[in-house]
This record gives sequence, structure tokens and C-alpha cells, in this order.
Amino acid sequence: MKKILENLKKELLENFSEIISIVHYGSTCSQNAERFRNINVCVVFSEISPEIFEKLKKVVQKYVKKKVIFLILTLKHIKTSLDSFPLEFLDIKERHELIFGEDIFDSLSFDRENLRLEIERQIKSLKVRLYQILLEEKSPRKIAFVLKQTLKSVIFCMKGFLYSYRGKSLFNSSDMDVLDEFSKEGMDLTIFKNFLQKKKIDFFHFLKKIEEIGDFFDQL
Repeated sequence: MKKILENLKKELLENFSEIISIVHYGSTCSQNAERFRNINVCVVFSEISPEIFEKLKKVVQKYVKKKVIFLILTLKHIKTSLDSFPLEFLDIKERHELIFGEDIFDSLSFDRENLRLEIERQIKSLKVRLYQILLEEKSPRKIAFVLKQTLKSVIFCMKGFLYSYRGKSLFNSSDMDVLDEFSKEGMDLTIFKNFLQKKKIDFFHFLKKIEEIGDFFDQL
């Protein structure tokens, strides 16, 4: 992974003088990085012209084959999107390493109400999608896959809440540790823990727990 990042940095800097920052972020920045397949890289430009875009396509397509997932941003986009996507930027802030340039994410700050609104919006969207899947899908395997993705998103929201409202950064913690910490809010999350441990669960009970969490965030 280190060699891939070094080669990518060299190729980007040789081709683009408009780069402000290159950041490696996400799961592969944690101590358990080797068990993750993809490498998340954010490249921040001062601007992206049609010419830059065309040149960038070649680099991106080359490294996508090496399991690099790109997030291409401009500085303006970051500054104007903190109110719309605070959770995503908070995740980068808490789990990143600077490869080149200015560490833009380290100095970011977030409005608590914007975080709450995004968390509430995500939970409500997950609930609607889960209702639809449970009503339409017959395959237990496919349902289990959707539940896994849903729980991943719910835990992501919990991390945002714990950071903003409790001053605790658990972005590098295990899912079980996050559930344990969130349980201190007076909520029984046994069904989620059982699911993570691959125990048999009631799908509708899982859905109702999502609703309960949505109500909790709605009342903040």
C-alpha cells in the first residue's frame, strides 16, 4: 500500500501544479489496515478545468485497478459543503494522513446542528429503504447483506453523535465498541450486537430498532 501511495503522489505532482493537498483517509489509516481492500485518497485542487479533468481521468483509471478509491475536490467545494456533508468530512478529519501539501482537513470545524440534521436524514432514509427491502425481498441472504450495509451506516451516524455531543472520537474503534458506547444513552442494542456476531435475529425487530434510534436523534 505504501508503494502505491508513493507512486500515485509522484505521478500526480508531475502532472498537476494545481494540487493543494493529497490525503490518504479512512479504514486503511487504522492499525488494522491490512485487512481492508481499498485505499481511499482525496486530492484537493485549486481548480479543475476541462483540461485537468481529461488528464486526471488517465491517472484515476490507472490506479482504480490498484484498488485506489478517489475523492476529487476543490477547496471551494470543501468550504461550501461542510453544512451539507459534515459527517463525511468529519470522518476524513478523524482518520487521515497527509501525503502532500496543506492539511486542510485537520483544521475543519463542524456545526452541531448540521451534524444532527445529516444524522437524522440518513437514519430516516435507511428506515424507508429497509422497509422496502423487507417487504419485497425473499432471499434471507440478500436481506442480510442489506442489514449489514444499513448497520454500517447507523454506526457511522453514532460515531458522529458521540463526537459532537459527547466529545468522543470513535472513528477508529470497532463496531462493537461504538455500540457499547452508544448503549450508554440508555438504548438496548443487543440485536445489533447479535447480528455482528452472526447470530440469528428477527428482521422486523432490527427495523424497529432503527426507528427507535431515529426517534432518539429526532429529539436532540
